Amino acid sequence: MIKPFTVHIEKSNTEDFIKPFTVGGDHVQVKEQEPQTGNNEKQTKTEKKELKEVKPIPVQVQMVRPLDYIPEDVAKIAEQISMGDRKLSRILAEGMHQYMAEGGDMQQLIRRAKENKKPEGFNFQLELKKMISRIFDSSEGEIRDSYYGIEITVYKANGKAKSFYTEIESDKVKEYGWLKRATHSLAMLPRTKDDKETLDNMIQECIESEDAKPEWIYNRAGWRNITGSGWRYIFRDGMVGNQGSQIHTGSGFYTLTLRSDKIGDQEVFQAAMMAADICENKRTSMNLLLFMHMGLLTTLFQQAGYDIDFSFMIVGPTNCRKTSLVTAIAKVFDRDRLKADAEFATATSAGIEQTLGLYKDATVIIDDYKAGANLTQQREMNRKLDELIRFYGDRVEKKRMLIFTHNGERIYLPIGGNCVITGEFAPEAIESSMTRLFLTEVNKNDVDNIKLRRYQEERWIIPTHAYDFVQWVTGRFETCVQYISENYSSYRDQKHYSVGRFSNMYAAFMITADLISMYALERGFWNSEDQGRFFQAVQTGLEIELDIMEERFRQRDKATQVLRVFKEALDSNQITPVQLNRDSCGRGEELYEDSRCYYVTTRFLRMVIKQYGTAYSDTQRIINNEDLIAVLDRKEALEVVEKDGKRIRSRKLPIQRGNTKRYLYLKKESLEHLDEE
Repeated sequence: MIKPFTVHIEKSNTEDFIKPFTVGGDHVQVKEQEPQTGNNEKQTKTEKKELKEVKPIPVQVQMVRPLDYIPEDVAKIAEQISMGDRKLSRILAEGMHQYMAEGGDMQQLIRRAKENKKPEGFNFQLELKKMISRIFDSSEGEIRDSYYGIEITVYKANGKAKSFYTEIESDKVKEYGWLKRATHSLAMLPRTKDDKETLDNMIQECIESEDAKPEWIYNRAGWRNITGSGWRYIFRDGMVGNQGSQIHTGSGFYTLTLRSDKIGDQEVFQAAMMAADICENKRTSMNLLLFMHMGLLTTLFQQAGYDIDFSFMIVGPTNCRKTSLVTAIAKVFDRDRLKADAEFATATSAGIEQTLGLYKDATVIIDDYKAGANLTQQREMNRKLDELIRFYGDRVEKKRMLIFTHNGERIYLPIGGNCVITGEFAPEAIESSMTRLFLTEVNKNDVDNIKLRRYQEERWIIPTHAYDFVQWVTGRFETCVQYISENYSSYRDQKHYSVGRFSNMYAAFMITADLISMYALERGFWNSEDQGRFFQAVQTGLEIELDIMEERFRQRDKATQVLRVFKEALDSNQITPVQLNRDSCGRGEELYEDSRCYYVTTRFLRMVIKQYGTAYSDTQRIINNEDLIAVLDRKEALEVVEKDGKRIRSRKLPIQRGNTKRYLYLKKESLEHLDEE
């Protein structure tokens, strides 16, 4: 029992004492007592007597002894635990105050009290641990789903307690089924109406807790515009520059193998940049290193209005170490296994599509484009490669990139990074996609194995450098976007290639090199001379590679050459199409036209190429009708229909009157764009 303290009252030789009081509402109340008389019996009766007069005292603490006050927060905790019992509240407050005064941990005490409190009517209790927002990408932007992270403590019949943790969607938290699933049916669910009402109240009280930590979980890594923080790069362990953050990714992917003590270290930067020397010709490994950085900047290029509209392809013979080179330099995340993300030979088209969206603002690696065992396999290989290249070239993915997991969780994986492809040879058969490829070659002995081994063994070098580079970009995100926006077109205009996309490639690489240089200068890793040497090496290597690419494209684009021969024959009146109508269709002409298409027989088109295509030597390599149709189809110059899963590329005229010949529907728009190409 707390001994009351006394105060002197004027005109009296007796003493008044004030009983302890608890915090409650806008004021606290104190009962006025009769003076002590020395008569124990009389005093006891007096103390038990309810007094009528109550005086308000506007104080927000609890007084327990003369000049000794319990802090407000302790008094409130005591009141909450006692659930309105003032006597219990007073006793708890005094004890808790004394416990803290002697060095006790109040929070630990509260946790223990909760753990040992068995709720009346149920064999479990609930505690809200997290307020979770799961953010998914969609075709319309980000989708946010709210989840509660709840700990369920079940009290078993043997007296032992067992805890379970589960995350449940906010709109399903009152459905009870999650309690059964999370506890493996150990939690006893309500059966009566009153029990259900009680449980509803218990759940409501749980989710209203203000102590739970908020957590934001993204389905992919990369740049995100975070409210209150601006643009930040998210990965599995938090945000770049703030590891351990409650904002992170939620899957097993997106791990950065870091040396935290080496972040921002000049030696790490120098080691990362030395990866450019792995290849003997240097330009291949240099361009690959730049492309890795470009992947980290994908969103910045998008924000500036200039998408990275091409993929990077390295070709070389078997055992030339091209895959090892690519994974050692370009793979930023998940380097516990230095392997490609998918393989052409084993992955389905749908699987490749999903893989392409795996690493937002980073590089995806698709391995091993090679010759098929037969013509059918080769066509399928070419089709998958062509489709992959177009995804990045056009930045358009299929709707099936929205998928669902076994538990109904939606995963939308739009393309948000860049892609490196390895192959045994340059893809001759996909002329229409060649403009969307930055193509480079390595020879049998081009890769220095000793230099390569360092990045395979010290796997932390590339991601640790990438982390610091991204951290630098974070602090000047808008400035970097503005730099891209202001300088992209000027770089593009510096180099005029017959293929317009090649000029875009030049601009993207040079701007990436500029941003690396700015970072190195600001960090003090380089001086102006170092920057100059780097810039010169990058520019020289790019010009050589793009010149080789343009010559290769000129020699291999048979479809364009076929169309040019056909167009020149038309323009010079060497051939004259017949206007297609009901009267002319039955005459069986070799060449018709309407407002949309030229209708030409394959035999006649081959004759035109042979007779008028002497200026284009590569057209002579077309040896049969199938080859001719194939190159035009891949060029998307033909109007094709699909029937029963098959592509029909030649068919009868759209107007029929006794004409049984089959024609190619050659789109006029394909001839109109030749000058642009």
